[in-house]
Formats: sequence, structure tokens, C-alpha cells
Amino acid sequence: MNTRRLFLVDDDADEQWIFNTALNAVDPTIELSRAANGQDAIRQLASSPSQPDVIFLDLNMPVMNGLECLRQLKSNPGLSGIPTIMYSTTADPQTISQSRAMGAEDFITKPYNFEELVDALRVVLSRIVA
Repeated sequence: MNTRRLFLVDDDADEQWIFNTALNAVDPTIELSRAANGQDAIRQLASSPSQPDVIFLDLNMPVMNGLECLRQLKSNPGLSGIPTIMYSTTADPQTISQSRAMGAEDFITKPYNFEELVDALRVVLSRIVA
């Protein structure tokens, strides 16, 4: 069985830790790579010999925000095919609609509790990462 890989782009170290902990609760065999902003994410992805199965992308980050990162991901032929899930505290319908129009597979509003995050990850991963 191939190792499944996820990539999380989020500038908040606490959020990264919570996401990783929830991911381990869903499936401890999934590898998680991280970047603290969109620019760092693009640089890591462009230079990596193996690509993730899914990218989780926060909206509000310094240096390069999530929408700009999504735009660059979807305009790069080598990265555009990677399913990208927006993962943010916002629940603004216009932002969600814009993200989907730009190529995001889904939009997860960051849950307020750990079990909701585990459930959300379980649902998304069952659809995208076989």
C-alpha cells in the first residue's frame, strides 16, 4: 500500500498541531507536511520529488494568502491536479464560492472542537484519498 501524503498550509503553529493530532486520530499512517504561508508552500511543492494526495490551505496567512496560493497552484501544470481543500475560520459564502470557482475541491470551516475536526477530515479523506 502506498503512503498517503497530505500537505497543510497554515501560519498558526497551534492549528498545525491540532490538525496533525486530528489526522492521526483518523489514520496514523498518513504523512503530513507543512508550510507556514502560500509562498513557502509553492516553493516546497515545486521542489518536492513527490506530491501530496491533498492540500489543505488556510485563507488568512502572511506573505501569500490562501486565495493567491490557490490561484498559483491551479495555474501550475505540475501542481494543478492536486485536490485542494480550503481550511479556514471564515464561513463567508462569497469567499467559499470564490474558492470553489478558483478550483478548490471543498471548503472546510475550522471546527470549534476536536471531534468535529476528526469527523470533517474523515469525510473529506474518504472522498478524496482512496
